[in-house]
This record gives sequence, structure tokens and C-alpha cells, in this order.
Amino acid sequence: MTKNMIRAFQQTAPEIPIYAYMHKNLCSEFGHQQKYADSEAIDPESRALTAKSKISGRYVPTPNNSYGRELAKVYRYLVDDLDAHLYMDEICLSVTEWAPYSEWDQHTVELNPETHEVKQTLSIPNLLTKPWLEEMIAFLKSRDKKLMANGPPATRTLLNHHYPHFVEHGMGEVGLINAHLATPLGWSYDRGLKGFEHFRHNLGFGALVMTWSGPWTLDCFPFTPIELHSGYIIGEERIVSNRSGIFGWGDASEAEVKVYDGQGQLLVSPPVKHLTDDGISRYEIRMPSDHVAILLRKAK
Repeated sequence: MTKNMIRAFQQTAPEIPIYAYMHKNLCSEFGHQQKYADSEAIDPESRALTAKSKISGRYVPTPNNSYGRELAKVYRYLVDDLDAHLYMDEICLSVTEWAPYSEWDQHTVELNPETHEVKQTLSIPNLLTKPWLEEMIAFLKSRDKKLMANGPPATRTLLNHHYPHFVEHGMGEVGLINAHLATPLGWSYDRGLKGFEHFRHNLGFGALVMTWSGPWTLDCFPFTPIELHSGYIIGEERIVSNRSGIFGWGDASEAEVKVYDGQGQLLVSPPVKHLTDDGISRYEIRMPSDHVAILLRKAK
């Protein structure tokens, strides 16, 4: 059924990529505790971490453990059998506690604070699972498939692959700031006015936000970041701001300026002045603090 649905989407709208959901740490397979006992996530006292759900367990996949080997079969199925790209939920977020795993991440130890001698080896889950993720990404590249992930990358290795990541609503401002060196993109669960307010709030932390609905969302993409600031962000295609000011790209580029009021409604006559000086085009915008301006760069 899923394969037929994906095929139907691809035939109807081939320009829209299809991503299949995957979570690398949560497992609800029947009998998972017995099957993947060697892969269970633990806390610093070596106690097994249990998910809030009574159905799911939490595991750390590596190339060497049972869960990692079985989970690799899943992403291969999603790509080879379903012909989908991968969306990985909570890619670096679900299991993060340093703990004395049976496998070592080759980096982390606990030191005696008096003698500085090594007391025990520890593993950071995001380092421990890195080789497994590297194998998955190499597989995706071999199939010309993409990865999209929820949560900013926690390692330089993952960051350097330059796949798009986003920060979901629940991570808050810290998540947005942590995403600055990756993809300054947020995701809001809210719709309507609440979605607009979340969109406006996140601009204060240098991030753009996707929402379920609202015309402002359609005006924000595509966006290729150039500069991130508190309250406004400059991209190659557009500038988005929740602050008054004078904006431009430092050249002769002209723009269509849209201003949304505090209710998320588009203003018919936005408070904008077009300024030009020595061939440099700029736009002066003076607006209330609950408004958002979007400058859509015109083609030269």
C-alpha cells in the first residue's frame, strides 16, 4: 500500500520529493527488549532508559550491535523498495546522556579529579552512533537520495554533510541558536494567528519558521541564508524582519515588500520608502513591533 501510494505521488507530482519517516532510537517492535538487549540506551548508572510509552524502548544503533544491523535493513528498505528519501526524527536528540556503554566512542572518559587518572570509559550517544550514521549517509549518497532531519547536528561530521535540519517547536530558543551553523529553520505546530506569532518570535533568534498554514509561509521560501541577526535575516532571495529599519542587499536589487500586521494579515499599503543612493537600492520600513516585513528580491 505504501509503495503504491508513493508511486502515485511520484506520477502525479514528480517535482515533489517523498520522504519516509524514521527514528533511529525508538523501537516498538514486538519483543524488542529481548531482541536488542545489547543495544539498549542507558543512563550514567547503567540503568536502561525507558520511553514514556509502554510500547516503545530506546536503543543506540552502532554498526556492531544487533539494533544497528537491523535498523540498517529498514533504511535500505525505505530507499530501495519504496524509492523514498529519508526524514530522520530527533536525529541527535532522543538519547544524549553520557554513560558506560559496552562499546566505547573512542573519545570519552571519566577522570579521577585528584589524580587525573582514567576511572572508566564512557560513551556519548551522538559519538557512539556516528559510524552508523556515516554508513547510512554513504548509502543514501550511493542511491542519490537525500536526508532531512529534526534537530541541529551535534557533530561536525554530520554538519559537514550539509543536509537540511530543522528545529521543532518544542526545542525553543536554544534549539534555534544551536541551528545557526546548520540550517536556521524552525517548525511550528500551530496554525493561524498562533503560527504567525511563533514565526515572528523565532525571527528574534535568527531563524525562519515553517508553519502549517498562512500566506507568510509562501512568501518565505526558497531562502538561502546570507546573514542571521536578532530580528531579521537576509537571504539571497528575500529578507525577513520583525524590526523596523533600512534593508537591502548592498547593490541595485529592487524588491516587492510585503508587511503583515499583528494578526497575520497582509497590509494593502505597507509603510515602505524606496531609497536609492549611488546605485544602491534600499528600503526603509517603519512598522509596529508586532508586524513582519518580507522583501522579495526581484530578478535583475
